[in-house]
Amino acid sequence: MQADYEARLKADIVNMLTDLQLEIEEEKQDTKHLHYDDLENAESYNNGIDNCIDTIQQKITELKEQKDGTND
Repeated sequence: MQADYEARLKADIVNMLTDLQLEIEEEKQDTKHLHYDDLENAESYNNGIDNCIDTIQQKITELKEQKDGTND
């Protein structure tokens, strides 16, 4: 029963992290029509967004591995 609870909890956390990851992805700035100064700022901002997305993806992967029993 405890294992089922933990598996459901991890699945819920994965779903929440996935939703958060998608919301953060939507915050990226379109850089197609920006001038140089604005482009540099937008690219820096987008790099920060990408770093956040990568960190979230690492956590999702870890949780999925634990849920599948490959990490325990």
